[in-house]
Amino acid sequence: MELQQALANLQKAKITQKKRQRRSLFIAVPIGVVIGFLIVFGEDYFFGSKDGDAFLFLLALPLQLILHELGHLVFGLALGYRFVSFRVFVFAFYKKDGKLRFGRYRVPGTMGQCLMCPTKDDDAMPYRALLLGGVLVNAVTSLLFVIPLVFCYHIPFLRDLSIGMILWGIALAFTNGIPQKSGAIANDGYHAKTLPKDRAARSIFFNQLRISAAITEGKRLFEMPKEWFIPPQNDPNDSLCTSLSMMEAEREMDLAKLDDAETILLKLAARGENLPEAILNAILSELLYLEMVGKHRRDVIEMLRFELDRYLKTTQNSFTTLRIEITYHYLFTGDLETVHRLEKKFEKLKKHFPFTGEVTREALLVSYPKALYNRWRDSAHS
Repeated sequence: MELQQALANLQKAKITQKKRQRRSLFIAVPIGVVIGFLIVFGEDYFFGSKDGDAFLFLLALPLQLILHELGHLVFGLALGYRFVSFRVFVFAFYKKDGKLRFGRYRVPGTMGQCLMCPTKDDDAMPYRALLLGGVLVNAVTSLLFVIPLVFCYHIPFLRDLSIGMILWGIALAFTNGIPQKSGAIANDGYHAKTLPKDRAARSIFFNQLRISAAITEGKRLFEMPKEWFIPPQNDPNDSLCTSLSMMEAEREMDLAKLDDAETILLKLAARGENLPEAILNAILSELLYLEMVGKHRRDVIEMLRFELDRYLKTTQNSFTTLRIEITYHYLFTGDLETVHRLEKKFEKLKKHFPFTGEVTREALLVSYPKALYNRWRDSAHS
């Protein structure tokens, strides 16, 4: 019953996502036209001379992203937080064993992220300035670049870069600073507005920072206090509750309590009527894995694979999807050639992924289907 409701929620989320995509076209198309115009004709028309460079305008976006994350970093350090990691796109610096290290990893749905860890009790840690630090830096740099735009307009390099820094800075400040919530996903401005009114949400926020810090340091989820993973409130349509509940399920999987993990994820997906498609896909993909190594119901497995087909293709190089595909081919197709090819990709991903606790958990989970396959094969031959 819960699985059927979860799949119904996924269908609803897909319809909602399509509506949002259609609405976003009204914004994305004009922006795309402007950027395309800048690239093709910008030197002659927008920048005022043929020696202008639209590339500098586009370069300003990653620069403003870096400044946005630096804003979180500077304000976090000033407020007494401990540095955990700093990432822009797939490139990251993180602290482990007291040393600053460099690594590459991707977090779906984000272009950048600066993680800090609280060093005191929740009530003693300020948080609004931490959340809004990136927005403030984007806004201030946009204003500062008005100066070279006005006084150095005749210098193409400064003029073109200044235009980009102003426009991209304003865009990032507005999209992150104006409180917005899309489904269960909320931005910095929304959290800065709502956390002061909700003590339970603040507790979840700080515990997520602590969990992220421990993961970065190489700890496994079961090594962390259980109370970090239990939300004081249980709203499956709230972004903070949802992500913490997913972490709780991952912790149960790390403890090899697969049935408990399945229970948590089923309840989350069944009750999360307003969860976005991406989160429901992530939950259902884990339920697919748990079904394959648990009850082995072929009809349920094929139904989930059908619903998740597009998601599994777009995330084919992630730990979760590689684990799912290895499990499926071990237990349901017997295609060992495909299994070995996927295992090589899995090992390559393990080698480059910086967080050893997550790597160990994934290696444990991917060992279950192989053990089941060997057991079934030995039983068939005996």
